[in-house]
Amino acid sequence: MPKTASKRAQARKEAKVYRAHQTPTDRSTERRVPSYSGRRPGSKSGRRNILQDYPWLISIFVLLAIGLTVLVAHQQRLGPWAPPAPPSQARCNTSTHICNKAPLNVVAANMSYTATIKTSKGDIVIALDTKSSPNFANSFVFLADNGFYNGLSFWKVERLNQVSPETNQVSNIDLIQGGKGGDAQGGPGYTLKPESTKATYSQGVVAMANPSQFFINTADNSQAITSTSYPTIGTVTSGLNVAKAITRGDKIISITIASKVVVPTPTAAPTTAAPTTAAASPTAVSGSSAAVTIQNFAFSPQVITVKVGTTITWTDKDSTAHTVTSVSGPTSFNSGDLTPSGGTFKFTFSQPGTYSYHCMIHPSMTATVIVVS
Repeated sequence: MPKTASKRAQARKEAKVYRAHQTPTDRSTERRVPSYSGRRPGSKSGRRNILQDYPWLISIFVLLAIGLTVLVAHQQRLGPWAPPAPPSQARCNTSTHICNKAPLNVVAANMSYTATIKTSKGDIVIALDTKSSPNFANSFVFLADNGFYNGLSFWKVERLNQVSPETNQVSNIDLIQGGKGGDAQGGPGYTLKPESTKATYSQGVVAMANPSQFFINTADNSQAITSTSYPTIGTVTSGLNVAKAITRGDKIISITIASKVVVPTPTAAPTTAAPTTAAASPTAVSGSSAAVTIQNFAFSPQVITVKVGTTITWTDKDSTAHTVTSVSGPTSFNSGDLTPSGGTFKFTFSQPGTYSYHCMIHPSMTATVIVVS
């Protein structure tokens, strides 16, 4: 028994020594990995979005953006500040001989106009009177410039003391009439305010039966036609014999309009006063380009004659803005506001005719471009 107890005691002692030599886990040296919170060291709550910290900045940014947009639009004349578009000119279908509306004015007050009616029997030349019946004269010029009459016929021919093909009775008038349009009344698709005439329908006088149809008095019809409801627009200056030779159905090959500036007859000035200056004649340009200067609130030259295909450049040399805006003519154009002291605008004239234009900002500034074939 003593030996057995001694052995047990010895075994316990060895086991105790063995356990004493084992290395226990040192919890104090364990590395603890902190969880990432997205915050930088030294920051209590991290850097927050500045717009979250100062929400009133959003309102300021929006107001600044709106104000900048309005300022730019105003300076560039965009949106509600844009200049109004020039009124559009009427358009005509030369196949149906109907126009979409009455034309804008194409006749200039300082110009005289001549119409040449070309037929297979010769030419008839008419000195147009644009003052007596301005709306009907303007309609005739516009339609002629746009080829409306080309190919139409003289559908009515009356010869004095001959049987009328219209009434089958002896006629008491002598005239030829053409220009029948495509609408139900034989007009061009629009009406004009009636204009009465003070002239008589004597030989050579040209009058309008409606906005497109014209008739030439080939004899004195002043006794036979007593109505004043046919506005007179001119007088035949040559080719009356051609008009007398026209028969029913003869074609109008074309009607060409020519214009020139009317130079007022200078009046004698008092000896103590400075002499008056007559209006300038139109400046003729033969090349493919031309220039107009805007200076001292005037276009120079005020009247310029160019050929089809010519490009005109306007230069604003004033210290204020101007525009180059068409008033009448075969096509319209509008420069918008030109930059003062150097702004330019170019336009190529592809159709013959008379173009009147002005400055929309200063309407008293007017000028004319005459485009010839």
